Amino acid sequence: MAWRCEDMGAGVVLGDKASARLVRRVTLAGNVYRAYQSRAVYRDEKGATNWAEWAGQHPDMNRLLNAAALAADGEE
Repeated sequence: MAWRCEDMGAGVVLGDKASARLVRRVTLAGNVYRAYQSRAVYRDEKGATNWAEWAGQHPDMNRLLNAAALAADGEE
């Protein structure tokens, strides 16, 4: 849904009567997915997975993934 909203607009995909909350949730889900994919494919100069280095280079995405993990665990 997030991809379709980006391509065609939220009004077309979700309808004109979609609540702002729904639009935000779909956008947030897309952002979480992009951050997860970015971290999953990141490799350092030696070709190793290095989440700490990735987190240093992408602090906003890292905060988003941490918040999503906490919310999924019911701690937030």
